[in-house]
Amino acid sequence: MQQSVPKSQTKTKTQNSSQLLLHMVHGPCGALNPNAPCMKDGPTSFQLLRTLNGTTHESYRDACLALGLLKDDNIHRQTLQEACISQSPQQLRNLFAILLTQICPSNPTELWEEFCHEMSGNYAHQTDVTEEAAKNMAIINLEDIIASIGGTSLENHSLPVPTRQADERKDKEYSRETNYSCEDQERIADANVQKLTPEQSVIYNDFTQKIQNGQSSLICFLDAPGGCGKTFFIETILASQRAKGSIAIATASTGLAATLLPGGRTIHSTFKVPLNIINSETPSCSFKKGTALSRVLQDASVLIVDEATLLHRKVIEAIDTTLKDIRSSFEVMGGLLTLLCGDFRQILPVIRQGTRANIVDACLKSSSLWRLVQQYRLTTNMRVALQAVKGQKCSPTNF
Repeated sequence: MQQSVPKSQTKTKTQNSSQLLLHMVHGPCGALNPNAPCMKDGPTSFQLLRTLNGTTHESYRDACLALGLLKDDNIHRQTLQEACISQSPQQLRNLFAILLTQICPSNPTELWEEFCHEMSGNYAHQTDVTEEAAKNMAIINLEDIIASIGGTSLENHSLPVPTRQADERKDKEYSRETNYSCEDQERIADANVQKLTPEQSVIYNDFTQKIQNGQSSLICFLDAPGGCGKTFFIETILASQRAKGSIAIATASTGLAATLLPGGRTIHSTFKVPLNIINSETPSCSFKKGTALSRVLQDASVLIVDEATLLHRKVIEAIDTTLKDIRSSFEVMGGLLTLLCGDFRQILPVIRQGTRANIVDACLKSSSLWRLVQQYRLTTNMRVALQAVKGQKCSPTNF
């Protein structure tokens, strides 16, 4: 059977053309209208993209500023001007580092050139130090501050790269992990140990005993639901090891979790994990022996990875492969005692358009390393316990 359209509903070519012209954005183009917006010639090179009113700007950022596409830095300039009145040069550098990493000013170079004299004031007052040397020392300190809070290099902020000695560049990563006061860390560790619950104390004593006995070829997993004091427990482990002058590397799968740990960084930033590691058949990290980071990993006593349940299993496998190469050991994790922390009841690895099977396959428990893992478990919910102490109608809940 065939159904024909009634003649009353048919449209001629002229009617179709009129409807098309009615709904077009700017009317006809091409030979019918050479002056249409889409017929104008656009940039034909990257240099023309940076050219505005006959002036070729040095960077795309400068071109966007000239076009008014970026906000100006007046409020950041006022912030620094007010800080110059009462803050020391070190505090100014700390403030500027926060602005660079958290706010991302439109023109960091202009702000640095305007306030570099104030930021380098403490170095300029030293004897036999020229103005250029003082600025170089200030920019070195600024770079170290940015690195300590997990920021990127100064080049990414369009700031001048400082001149460092060869051994100073090599020790940059090492000093980041060892620049702790043993007395302060011991004080923190002693105070925290007194506050541990009986459950946490058992795990703490067992784990620290493994470090002392050199049981390094081992992966431990701390299963801790929210509110069970996992972050407090990790801080105690870190402080106890740093109090002895040992290197304890604190990492996390997310930037937010990393900020909660003293000296914490993301696992991707620490180990230079490639972003496309999921597609790799033989996953490994993007650094080699002989680098400053490899020296840190060789001398480290413990590695802590918070929120490890969010990571794809290939990330942990890549770290295992890299550590075996860096530390010249065939033991698991290259003989570096590793504590993974997390909660499988929360979010698992996110797989784009993945099925349940894909998510399970990406999970840490699907890794060949999981059979080597020794598990700890925290069950007492400290948040509920604190509410009970305050007199609210609730009691500590075990999970």
